[in-house]
Amino acid sequence: MKITDEGPKPNRVWSLTISTLLSRRLFTIIVASLPNVKIIRKPKFFTWFKEDEFLEFTFKGVHYCAVIEEFSRNRFEIHPKPQGYKAETIEIKQHIENIRFPYILLKLF
Repeated sequence: MKITDEGPKPNRVWSLTISTLLSRRLFTIIVASLPNVKIIRKPKFFTWFKEDEFLEFTFKGVHYCAVIEEFSRNRFEIHPKPQGYKAETIEIKQHIENIRFPYILLKLF
């Protein structure tokens, strides 16, 4: 999993771009493993090509959404709604970087 943060400065992150081969469901499990997260909307079945914005959640009171990038089905972007700088985005990045593959498999089965 490769995570790229986008923003004007290193500590001012506006959004995260995650390049991975994980499915939307596994990515939702990773996001749900964050402490203080509340999932608002999960990805629906059989809507892979219809649904670009597939996940909505709140983290420490800030509303976020996850979007599938237009030309690549294995890249997700997480950004707050409305878009802009939120300090919690850095915490989300650190949590996703620390996730290991066996943890995902344990949560899946």
